[in-house]
Amino acid sequence: MDSFLQIRELKDKVCLELGSDYPSLLSLLLTCRSFVEPSLDRLWRESYLVRPLLACLPEDAYRSEKTSSVFHNRYTVFPNAGRELTSADLERFQTHYAHRIRVVHAGGRVLRGTLSPEFLQALVSATNGHLGSLSPRLRTFRWNGSPFLRTVKQLLPYLTLLVGTSVTSIALPRIVADPDGDVALTALRLPHLEDVSLRHTDLDFVDKFMTLATPSSLKSIKISNVSDSMISSLASLPKLESLTFEALDGITPKNAQKVSSNSKSFRTLRNLHITSSDFETAVYLIQHLPPTTTLQELLCSIPQFSTPTASQTIIDAVANHINPATLSTLQVMDYCDTGLDDFKEVGPHQGSGGVVIDISPLSRFTSLKNISLFFYGRVQVTPSDAKMIATSWTQLEKLDLSGTHPIDRPPAIDHSHLFQILEGCPNLRHLGLPFDGRGIQGNETSARGPFPNIEHLSVCGSLVEYPSSLAAFFIRTNFPAARLSRSYPEGLLISLEPSWKRWMDVGDALDPEGPAPRDDYMF
Repeated sequence: MDSFLQIRELKDKVCLELGSDYPSLLSLLLTCRSFVEPSLDRLWRESYLVRPLLACLPEDAYRSEKTSSVFHNRYTVFPNAGRELTSADLERFQTHYAHRIRVVHAGGRVLRGTLSPEFLQALVSATNGHLGSLSPRLRTFRWNGSPFLRTVKQLLPYLTLLVGTSVTSIALPRIVADPDGDVALTALRLPHLEDVSLRHTDLDFVDKFMTLATPSSLKSIKISNVSDSMISSLASLPKLESLTFEALDGITPKNAQKVSSNSKSFRTLRNLHITSSDFETAVYLIQHLPPTTTLQELLCSIPQFSTPTASQTIIDAVANHINPATLSTLQVMDYCDTGLDDFKEVGPHQGSGGVVIDISPLSRFTSLKNISLFFYGRVQVTPSDAKMIATSWTQLEKLDLSGTHPIDRPPAIDHSHLFQILEGCPNLRHLGLPFDGRGIQGNETSARGPFPNIEHLSVCGSLVEYPSSLAAFFIRTNFPAARLSRSYPEGLLISLEPSWKRWMDVGDALDPEGPAPRDDYMF
């Protein structure tokens, strides 16, 4: 036991196993002297700053003012009148605890406590403005918002006190740019910054903030929007692996050819996530990607339904601008409640005017493992498409072409085409492919079946007839481990489908313990 207590790595592992079990960590700290340092490191690793900092200050160094509302009580910390905050007041915190902090959740929302701008400025003065003086080894800074701190100028003391050169990840949501703060912000330098999240912030602020990082260090960026000029800058980042836009709008393809013709553009990009007002905007961004980009994951969503023509446009853009040898995950969804104001409930699709959504342009993407296309008009899967899927997308683990909502067009494939796909895609676990099951007799099987790997079988948009026991026997025989689901992505308007009640009866017949609860969308 004595030899074990001499090995710091093993003690760290014990504390790591305890995770966020703070009472146990505290008990360990108080029980064994050898665990004091490892336990303190774990206890202080992730901090919400306000209460821990105040607990280390003399009681006369600050005062709190409480405000009450219907839902909660909040308090705000101010400097004590006639009492200057000094470096000696901070000595206990800086000597014993500050160097242990690796993650800070700053702001007043988490623990209902807020450091006022006046108190923050007093802290800056007491530390002589040294960067990261309250967390010199900080790696991650997360701003949680505050009613007092909305602009860059107001937030700057927080950044000065906490964010030093060791920071690799920073998130600053809902910050309003201001000229004075933007200028002062350039005093900070973050040479090792890898992960940036600037949600709901001004474009000008995003552009200026990027100057804080050494361009060669950035690996992940999450921003609400981007300008045409910024796309070229993003494309030149040599280590950028993940790029997320949460409210992409207003860009044009005017620089697309210039950026896409440069083989070094987005050369390390692996993940691209786009939430935009419409598919056209997403297409404009995709057009900036050179064909040599080794993109592995592409997720696109919009908050309103799209026309079949618009849906086809984004499929064609993927086919023309994404490297088919590397893309493994493709998910495109319309009518998605992304949190944008454009989301609205609509009625069932009433036809597409003869236009159908064709997936054949994606046949070259032989590395696909996950493809989910949720369109309001739904992909038209034909027998030839089923053959293409079985022969081209042989690595598939998830295939879902169920659409977004019920439509009035019957499926063009039946259960035999499901067998064809499953025989060609042995790794499939999630299958959502509308099929016409009205001809099922219950005794249909595949020469390579059954398919116990199928864990999730979506029957959204599929047709079935009574008696339900025939379809239930067919599913139990061929997909013994499958969970049957009729849940569209937003879970709305499911009862408008002609076969919804029949599929509910099939679900009841599959349940050996009696009928399942009948909600509107899943069983």
